Amino acid sequence: MEEETKEETTMIDDANLAALRIEEANKVTSENLDREELLMAKKALGGKFSAGEIPEVPKELTDVEYSKAIMAGDVLQWSKLRT
Repeated sequence: MEEETKEETTMIDDANLAALRIEEANKVTSENLDREELLMAKKALGGKFSAGEIPEVPKELTDVEYSKAIMAGDVLQWSKLRT
């Protein structure tokens, strides 16, 4: 009879410890979610920064390259490059 009581107590203690670990994990998860929400809000409101970026210089097409692009039907490509 004592062994059954001991096992039950141990099982109850184990369950309580598991519940405490789960509560702690939930707190950490909640804190991480709060941080993630804050970062997402800052990112959404912050816009883009182009500090340190080097703008891409469009390639100048020669007349031959330009005519080949037109004949190949690359209208979007040559219109971006021929500005």
